[in-house]
Amino acid sequence: MVSSRPLIIVAEDEGVLRLVVTIGLEDCGFQVLEAVDGQAAWELLRARPDCRLIVSDVRMPRMDGYVLAHRVLSLEVHPPILLLTGYADPLPEYLKNRITLLPKPVPLEVLCERAKSICGDPNSTTH
Repeated sequence: MVSSRPLIIVAEDEGVLRLVVTIGLEDCGFQVLEAVDGQAAWELLRARPDCRLIVSDVRMPRMDGYVLAHRVLSLEVHPPILLLTGYADPLPEYLKNRITLLPKPVPLEVLCERAKSICGDPNSTTH
């Protein structure tokens, strides 16, 4: 059964952080699928084109967040992307003005509000 709640894919290689973000977004009313890295997130997106948002760490094994974002943006129809990073790396030129980069740690309230502004409030009766 497909949920009517907006679907978000969370890509984070650190298990505890992935769990915290997932629970936080679920508590805000979103349906969340977890990915251990960018490659797993890409595979989930290909299987679930109903994804409304991708929240991804930048530095991960196999496929980092920049490569994931580049692949997602190459699709004709793609969800918005929020990249999270604990580093001060500048955003690559090819991603500027195409994604949102947030510094870690991101308060869950801020992440939830960003998700709501992108996907709509899953708890609203008008979505």
